[in-house]
Amino acid sequence: VKAEEKEEEERSERQCTATGNRNPHSTTLSTPSHSIKMATHDAPQVLPGSTDNEKLLYLCSELTHKQQAVWFLNAFWEVGMEAEAETFWEYVREIVEIDIENRAQGCSLDEVEAHRFLEKRGETLTVLALRANLRKSGALGEKERPKRVPLTHYLLYKYADHNEKINYHLLVNASQGD
Repeated sequence: VKAEEKEEEERSERQCTATGNRNPHSTTLSTPSHSIKMATHDAPQVLPGSTDNEKLLYLCSELTHKQQAVWFLNAFWEVGMEAEAETFWEYVREIVEIDIENRAQGCSLDEVEAHRFLEKRGETLTVLALRANLRKSGALGEKERPKRVPLTHYLLYKYADHNEKINYHLLVNASQGD
């Protein structure tokens, strides 16, 4: 059994390394209907990077779907996000289901998977409309065409439009604990 566990851990580590995901360790979260593998590593308290864009890149490429949700909730808890906590866990669960390649260890969806997520949420958008929303939130540059869409980008465009206290500059510089 130990050899099988070691082999599974090495396979998972290789998969995460190949996909740019550096968080291969996880645990299983069971619910009545199914179980979800959830990452156990903690996110940093401060994002590395010398600019807000570098910090956003780190947040979106190094933290798992769950860690991104936690970061966003922590950053904006005091401006109304506490009411959205259960919804955020639904987002994470749905994304983990859609992210067939990486599941809970993933950090973003490809553009097709992102559209599947939006459809599942009843928020269907055209490719152009999704890109426009991402640009409007500041998550995407004017000329950028996303290959990957992290949960953070979705959260920024969904919530920043309705609350001037939510933006990516505040997000990446937010305190994540004492």
